[in-house]
Amino acid sequence: MELLSILDWKIDSSDVMKTIYESNDKQMAHVKTLSGQIEPGEFTRKDLIFFAYLQLIPLLLTANIHASLRTTDLLTQIQTLNIRLEWLTKWLIGLTIALIVLTVGLLVDATPLRKH
Repeated sequence: MELLSILDWKIDSSDVMKTIYESNDKQMAHVKTLSGQIEPGEFTRKDLIFFAYLQLIPLLLTANIHASLRTTDLLTQIQTLNIRLEWLTKWLIGLTIALIVLTVGLLVDATPLRKH
């Protein structure tokens, strides 16, 4: 797993998450293999609790990375929408100015000149 690919905003997070889940599945398969080799009574209760916590660490790390990637995806989408909104706002300002110029021109043409 390459951390640089996670930080690169051009990489699709679904590909990175697929790699992370595959790595996590390999780790969990290895943990299951190791847990199958434990004989009853071989370890104390404290050792088994410690082993259970060690099994949780990869799952928590995966959840943390998944949340970080989802946040990065959402921030990228927000940035894209922000750029589009900025572009639309510039067009709206330009069209508003054009409408003001047309309105003033029509108002001047429509107003009769008064003679005293």
